[in-house]
Amino acid sequence: MMTCLILCSSPGFARKVGLGEAELIAENSSVDLKALRAERSIADEGRKAKLRDFFPTMSLSYRRNRTLANRDFDSGSHSLQMSLSQPVYDGGRSGLAYEVAEIDVKVAQEKHSEFKNRLRFQIRSAYLAVLREKAAISIARTSLDSSKAVFAKAVVEKRQGAITELDFREIENEYARRKLDLKQAEDALRDRQAELGSALRWPANEPIDIRDLDLYALKGVDFKESLDDMFQIAEKERPDVRQARIDLMRSRREYLITEHDYLPTIALTGNYGKTGEEWPPRQTEWGVGVSFTFRIAGSTLSSDVRSLHSRNETTSGYSSGSQLNVYDNPGSKAAHMRNEVGLMKAREKERQIQEQLRNEVARLRRSYYDKVELVNIADQGLAVKEQRFKIQQVQLRNGSLSVSRYIEEEIKLIEARSALVRERIELILTANQVELSLGMPVDSLALVDLKSLETDDPAAGRRAWLPHTDLKLPTRPGSPGSQDGI
Repeated sequence: MMTCLILCSSPGFARKVGLGEAELIAENSSVDLKALRAERSIADEGRKAKLRDFFPTMSLSYRRNRTLANRDFDSGSHSLQMSLSQPVYDGGRSGLAYEVAEIDVKVAQEKHSEFKNRLRFQIRSAYLAVLREKAAISIARTSLDSSKAVFAKAVVEKRQGAITELDFREIENEYARRKLDLKQAEDALRDRQAELGSALRWPANEPIDIRDLDLYALKGVDFKESLDDMFQIAEKERPDVRQARIDLMRSRREYLITEHDYLPTIALTGNYGKTGEEWPPRQTEWGVGVSFTFRIAGSTLSSDVRSLHSRNETTSGYSSGSQLNVYDNPGSKAAHMRNEVGLMKAREKERQIQEQLRNEVARLRRSYYDKVELVNIADQGLAVKEQRFKIQQVQLRNGSLSVSRYIEEEIKLIEARSALVRERIELILTANQVELSLGMPVDSLALVDLKSLETDDPAAGRRAWLPHTDLKLPTRPGSPGSQDGI
């Protein structure tokens, strides 16, 4: 434990993080995710503001009047009033505006959820890039060991005059190239680790490393869902489908708001107050009424009727009046035309996405199965090359294979090992991409189980490029492909 604490406190010690931990760190440190949370809160505040339109408005006022008479007594009065107005009808515009605000909240939630999911995929891609470079180092180190053995043998053969100068130079050059390949692979690993650290907002002076995934144990499983099930999932969860549906709902309501602009706004009004010549005023008065507001041809007509009363009904009466604000809303027609065009586009977009959805889901399903098949093909191809290379090693020692051909075939073997690692990692990303394209959280379809693959086994990097295929080749004793020959 003391040794572990010393290593962890050492500046050069790289802390290892698992995939789940890396994704959680990214979620907690992402500025964009925090901004989307703030936007969600802002949208919720906008919804609350629209809810206010359903409740009465209240105003308090105080007025003091003073009359100065040249030939009579001065007089004055105080007035303290409270006024209320409760809308009872506006053609449904307030309700539609509130529904639009609720849709804005849903849009903000959708953006937050989608970005969080894509952030996990981005971190996963960076994590797997580090894993790929670790496997590349293992491949480069193995190929360097192979080249080193051939070079050591060539040095001995050169002293004995059993190898040509040209072959020796070719082997020596290939050995130098393999050393450079290993250095480049180590440099690439540091670059990928730095990119992962940057994505996680990791402290620049603190090294970072990842827990290995045992890619050798990776298996792609079949979909539990049928094509129709996947289509229904995509209809319900896919971000662009949901966004198109939400946009259509919003456009319909915005269209109806301006479509019903001609309908009047009706509100019940009331007032209660005190008046008098002295402060505080003692004479009570109150009233009730109704007000109407019409929008006509870009103008606004307001009209109201009120019944006025005093305490003990010593006085009563009524008042009415109208006011026309001429052409105070000239943009109303243009706003309705814009909403009409927006509704038309939203309908067309929703229709096009629905038409393309089934083909897209079928393509995603095919791409996953194609990737599983590519992994199997790469696995079998590498197994063949591994067996063939064993034969070529014997042929090189027997002198029946030229150095150039041997190096050429070994390079093909190295490429095949790298290809198998690449296809295995791309299988993981393809499985997650299917989930993202369906609008589901990564790992929700359980096509690959990454948690079970996490390991601290240092041999996991080498197993990443080992094939599963076990070729049972018929051989004769003493033949190049037999155990005796090897």
